[in-house]
Amino acid sequence: MVSFTGKYKDLEPFLSTDGLKLYFASNRPLTESGEPKDFDIWYVERKTLKVNGLLLSMLEVR
Repeated sequence: MVSFTGKYKDLEPFLSTDGLKLYFASNRPLTESGEPKDFDIWYVERKTLKVNGLLLSMLEVR
């Protein structure tokens, strides 16, 4: 599992065209002390498409 998921319901992932943002719907709360609620759109962002010094092609990212 990736580091930003696992505790809440994360659904409908969608990768941005540049491959740097992953959007998803989640019922996670807006604060760490909050309760899970209805679904909102969230995203995680990576700084580069490089992994271990190698550039990923968009075919590998999608």
